[in-house]
Amino acid sequence: MDIDTLIWLWIIGGGLLIASELFIPGMITFFLGLSAFLVALGYKFGILESVLSGFATWFITSLFSVFVLREFAQKLLPGDSSYKSVNEDMDAFGEIVEVVEDIRAADDKGRIKFRGTTWQATTGSKLIAAGKKAKIVARDNLVWIVEPHDDLSLDEIQNDDVE
Repeated sequence: MDIDTLIWLWIIGGGLLIASELFIPGMITFFLGLSAFLVALGYKFGILESVLSGFATWFITSLFSVFVLREFAQKLLPGDSSYKSVNEDMDAFGEIVEVVEDIRAADDKGRIKFRGTTWQATTGSKLIAAGKKAKIVARDNLVWIVEPHDDLSLDEIQNDDVE
């Protein structure tokens, strides 16, 4: 195979690898393509002469660029990232829910409406009647543990004190 054909094959392969970065993000294929361009330059300037030397050079420069240059590039060009809590129970604690069936401390037969459906609930305190509000404090497997929630707002409590 002549040198001009090898140069064009490495340029086309490198271009395809860099273009594939649009579909496979992570900067790995970008650096593989960049290494292919370096091999094409090696053929162009007469540094490389055989197919085997081209693949060996591509392999070594790819390893170097992926493991060294990629880390450096990721520090210079950080991507967008966001973190969200994956513990849904922690997000639920403190939520005010509606009591659908009476909740007693002695059993798990009470029900609350939470996240669009009803759930079994129990309480460690007094009876919470249906139609009242409750506050989620914990969870035991599929049973929510709730406590009564007072409907009085802070303003109403302060107005009662003034009178």
